[in-house]
Amino acid sequence: MNFQKHLLRVAFAVAACAVPGMADIVANGGFETSSCVSDPNYVTVTPNGCISSWIVQPDSVDYIKGYWTPQAGSYSIDLSGSSSGSISQALTTVVGQRYALSFWVAGNPDQQGVQTGSVSVGGTATPFSFDTTGWSRSNMGWTQHNLSFVATTNSTILTFASTTGGAYGPALDSVSVNAVPEPAAIALFGLVGAACVRLRRRTA
Repeated sequence: MNFQKHLLRVAFAVAACAVPGMADIVANGGFETSSCVSDPNYVTVTPNGCISSWIVQPDSVDYIKGYWTPQAGSYSIDLSGSSSGSISQALTTVVGQRYALSFWVAGNPDQQGVQTGSVSVGGTATPFSFDTTGWSRSNMGWTQHNLSFVATTNSTILTFASTTGGAYGPALDSVSVNAVPEPAAIALFGLVGAACVRLRRRTA
């Protein structure tokens, strides 16, 4: 084989293997970053509060630390603070691109029963609920929810809201949004992966 052609093939394979994966476009999806006043249990956050990258809207939400067990990390959200509230974030999206949204839901176990909320992406709302009956602060029963959407603008508003009256609302944690590769891209990634394997075998 011509040595220069071999070098070009190796360079292409190495470059292809270095293609990065799809990144989560939600900032602070686990609610681990804030400027909230430190409290061992929780802080009630009013509109435009202290949870980094998220906008809090009326009435308020509770920023939970040690009060109950989060799905991951150290923090989570009760979407009802003093009363029903919501949080939102503007996501940078690509028009026409499909995205996968994942989030985890439980409920405030201080009030047993069904607690309801909604998630809105680009203005389209989808309801969700959680029955806290039998669950506790140490065993919250976190449940994963998934949905997909296609971006219609370069900035897509993601909103989680409580639709439960009073101070006991649905709990939220571990929010993520990732671009979904198109079928042609998936096939290409498969070819790239095969090229990477062959390259490793030849250079081993």
